[in-house]
Amino acid sequence: MIRLLLVFAVVMCVAPNYALADGRTDYNARCAGCHGAHGNVQTEKAKALHMDVEKLSLKVSKKNRNEMITIISKGKGQMPAFEKELTKEQIAAIADYVIALRKK
Repeated sequence: MIRLLLVFAVVMCVAPNYALADGRTDYNARCAGCHGAHGNVQTEKAKALHMDVEKLSLKVSKKNRNEMITIISKGKGQMPAFEKELTKEQIAAIADYVIALRKK
């Protein structure tokens, strides 16, 4: 019984970090080019694409998790949709990662 509780405790501590790691990997591969490595925007690229730097900054975004999931899935403006490239779990992990970026 004690072993089972120990395994459960380890899984509960590691699982959230694993989800963030997955979200970070997908974010870096698909989002960081425009939004910046830490959600703080790649200004030169944004200017080259004539994009509003304030809109690209994820650190100041007020969007909730569901809104982010919809935008990541369906795209918005110049941002492409990722629903055909990523699973729902990957998209949710990216949204969770972005929310975590706000807290740093």
